[in-house]
Amino acid sequence: MSSPEAHHPSGNIVTHLEVYKRAISLFKMSRHLATYITDNKDINNMYQSGNTSDSYSLQLVMDSMSLAPDIAEASITYDSKLKRYRIRRMKKTLIRIYRYCDYLEKRYEHSRDYVALLRKEIAHYRKAHNTWENNLLKK
Repeated sequence: MSSPEAHHPSGNIVTHLEVYKRAISLFKMSRHLATYITDNKDINNMYQSGNTSDSYSLQLVMDSMSLAPDIAEASITYDSKLKRYRIRRMKKTLIRIYRYCDYLEKRYEHSRDYVALLRKEIAHYRKAHNTWENNLLKK
């Protein structure tokens, strides 16, 4: 039986794309930061807590988690409108992630080092995203 992994029109497996790997790394780092800030709460507990920091942490995780599926969708579709829609959506998501970082950094001094690491990962993701986007839209 063949693998269920999505294939890019060029024949590459989407999970091998640098931008996809960076999105997964960004999600993992966001999850670690959220775990640190919320004292090891899982997603359900963050959602149910009503605490503002838990809410921001939850949104950080959920938004960062949405990047990889959007990359996969934009990479495999032949519809240029859908590609552009996914790219716009990812850019808006990244803006929200930056805002969550700002909030968490100001509210939790003890998390500044972790937020700084997340910001570095965001910069790596953004660089990979820009390269991927330029290549994707050329086709």
